[in-house]
Amino acid sequence: MWLPLALVIVMLAGCGGSKKFTMEEVDVAARIMPNGDLFVQELFTYRFEGSWNGMTRYVDPKGHGGIEFFEAYIPPEGQHFKDFTYDDLQRLAVDFNKDNDTYFIHAPSADETKRVYYRYRIKGAAVRYADTGELAWSFFKNNNDDIHNVTIDLQLGEPLDEERIHYFLHDRTGGQVSLIYGGKGEASYLRYSNALLDQYGTARLRVLFPAEWISEQAALPEALPLETALAAERERELRLAKRTEHLAIADAVLELLAYGALLVLGLQILPFRRVAGWLLRSRIASGKLEEIDPLLAVYIYRKGRLKIRDIFAGVFSLRHQGLVAMEERQAPRRLLEDKKAPDILPEFVFTGRRSALNETERFFLDKFFYGKKLETERFTGPTRKEKKDANELKRYRRLSERLHADFNKWRMLLDHREDYHAYVYPNRFQRTMKPAMILIHFLMILALFVIDVSKSSSIIWAVLIVGTLAGFALAYPKKRWLSGLYYFGCFAAAGFLHDSSATGTYAVLIVITFILSLILRPYTLTLEGWKLHAGLRYWRRRLKRGKWYSKGAPRYDTESGLRLAEFAIILDAGPQLLKAMKRRSSDEALQSVAARISQSAVEGLVYSQKAIAYMPPDSSSGSSSFSGDGGGGGDGGGTGAF
Repeated sequence: MWLPLALVIVMLAGCGGSKKFTMEEVDVAARIMPNGDLFVQELFTYRFEGSWNGMTRYVDPKGHGGIEFFEAYIPPEGQHFKDFTYDDLQRLAVDFNKDNDTYFIHAPSADETKRVYYRYRIKGAAVRYADTGELAWSFFKNNNDDIHNVTIDLQLGEPLDEERIHYFLHDRTGGQVSLIYGGKGEASYLRYSNALLDQYGTARLRVLFPAEWISEQAALPEALPLETALAAERERELRLAKRTEHLAIADAVLELLAYGALLVLGLQILPFRRVAGWLLRSRIASGKLEEIDPLLAVYIYRKGRLKIRDIFAGVFSLRHQGLVAMEERQAPRRLLEDKKAPDILPEFVFTGRRSALNETERFFLDKFFYGKKLETERFTGPTRKEKKDANELKRYRRLSERLHADFNKWRMLLDHREDYHAYVYPNRFQRTMKPAMILIHFLMILALFVIDVSKSSSIIWAVLIVGTLAGFALAYPKKRWLSGLYYFGCFAAAGFLHDSSATGTYAVLIVITFILSLILRPYTLTLEGWKLHAGLRYWRRRLKRGKWYSKGAPRYDTESGLRLAEFAIILDAGPQLLKAMKRRSSDEALQSVAARISQSAVEGLVYSQKAIAYMPPDSSSGSSSFSGDGGGGGDGGGTGAF
């Protein structure tokens, strides 16, 4: 079955790759008109494989007063611009798409080489100042593919004063610009040549020339400080010349950071303490886990990251101290009417003295007890019938939101208990490392944009976008998706830099730090904590069968039976204990459990523990949908084919 499927996939892949085009050669002749317009002629040579409807040509809509006309022709074979006559040219139909500023030239082609001649005029492309004219123009932009063998001849005007002509190439994808002097009555011109202008190249030229060349254009009131402009261009060229050197330094720094992050990642992944704790588990004193405080036990078991159902561990902790008594009560009518709900629910009554409680326990008593009672029914959530009532859902959502808020405050108080830090303590390295990594990436992105001699606008946008994402990631460190979004933003920003070994190393650094940010935990276990954690995990497997951790002579009194049930519930083995109680009712240990707490009451605790985490949906939030059309190739705009 797999062989035919593989053959079909290969055939489909082959069919999908049979259609392509290349722009094999482009000759451009441009001339600055006396009124500042730029008249452009282009001769494209395309090579088509497969069937195509035509070509596309994108012309930058910014920096001028509009495009006066755009025409496309099939020229006669073997002729160039100066040889063209109107009668020899075959005009092609052209459509303009305002949405993507692209001209669509209709010329069906299939498995052939075709030359297409374009001519268009750009109004006000050049600007006249008091004594200087300026042309800053990207001849190619938004290309759909690489362009091979590009030649651009920009004709120069009169008077030809070399000292007043200054030209600069603002495209780092390759190419050279030179001044070609005309002879025997021929005009001089600037020639740009590039054997391979990649997809992101623009062939952007900035030319400063005598204002007399565009004498028919009114001069702007402001002046262009020529020396200032030349100084800025020379500084840019100097920075470009040093770019390679600076990128090499940046690459070395990034490599050092990447190796450092990789080392930290390895130390975080390799579980030295965890393995040592597992090996030392056998040294846990007999009866220690059975006597451990339930809240401390679950705090170690969850490695400090308590869940809302661990509220029951707080109740059991007070009961173990003799401060709370447990009684069984019949479930309220709304639960009795639900076949999946329990018939019996435990009720906890505070019998101790408030002055004997610590700060965390007093907070727990104030928030989760009503008076001196904690009714488990509070945590059972809506029944199936109530879930169909919008008003009931709103009420339960308000209760759940308040419960979650109180739980989070209680959990924060537990994090500050010094006696717990002997086993689990806040990971200060994580708290320092995460913001440090965010700041380092922000500084590295900023440095790379500056070293790469990016435009000021690009640097500003990078600072605004990446800086905003960094601010949110720092402000909300517990929201991991914000950190992930920030690293994705850094990765995307690096994509706008010109390709270099430094950008590649930076991409690797982002991946490493992103993985590191995911595995860095907010809490760390000590060696003793890992030892008890391994013991609790082992005991959880035994609790599913109603067994104590220690294999010595167990106690089968009612109090120990209740403790066994409580530990099974807080260590998420309650459902399995229930099954064991049903299957092996003659087991002495399970009989001791049933003697103190009924099977129905255990079912009520398991049901409540599961239901407490349910958060009814917010009925006030609406839903939205998005649909959009997308496409590839020239249909989406740009210079190419369709």
